Amino acid sequence: MSILKNAVDSIALGTEDYSSSDPRRLVSCTRNLFAGILLLFKHKLADLSPSGSDEVLIKQQVQPVLDASTGLKWIGKGEKTVDVQQIEERFKSIGITVDWDRVRKINKYRNNIEHYYSHDSQNAVRALIADSFLVIRDFVRNHLHQDPLALLGADTWKVLTGVAEVYEEEKKECTKNLEAIDWKYASLKDALADFRCTKCGSGLIDVSIAGTDRREATFHCRSCGKDWDFQTMAE
Repeated sequence: MSILKNAVDSIALGTEDYSSSDPRRLVSCTRNLFAGILLLFKHKLADLSPSGSDEVLIKQQVQPVLDASTGLKWIGKGEKTVDVQQIEERFKSIGITVDWDRVRKINKYRNNIEHYYSHDSQNAVRALIADSFLVIRDFVRNHLHQDPLALLGADTWKVLTGVAEVYEEEKKECTKNLEAIDWKYASLKDALADFRCTKCGSGLIDVSIAGTDRREATFHCRSCGKDWDFQTMAE
């Protein structure tokens, strides 16, 4: 089975996990989506590897070999493939552009959902899917030169786009309301932009009354309803 087929299958399994009524499958969803993204990256590296190099660009270990006819060349060694950091380094070296800040956010979401947030809510997964959608769409179009709908299939693409669109619209509303507050300190505003609900993991943190003074503001999670006063949120 090819790396690309494995990538497509992992992403499809992730969306199936998300759509399941079984809350135990949410952790599996995050694992499958992130694995699918990394497999897309590895497919590109394997595709760029020279013929006869044992897919050198996806191997952790690389060794030089002196060929009598072609001279020195590099080949892959062993079965271990590149990790996230190595993929980033190799992409940068050969000029492949990826939104690595977003990829790191996805990985962070995955870790938080798996270890800290409640496993019985889909809300914590929505931010991960929204970011995954953008990374997958851009990489498939810009670097694999394929239509993501055709590659992933209509069922998978419908779930990814649907969740991402709803999440982004709600996030825009939350951001607009938060920006209406006079925070005085930019650090407070910046920190809150990346804040995740400590109960469900959602990034949809809203303010109760737009335009209010920061010291009087109260905040709530649109996903699970958890509330905070300013002092608690600032800390």
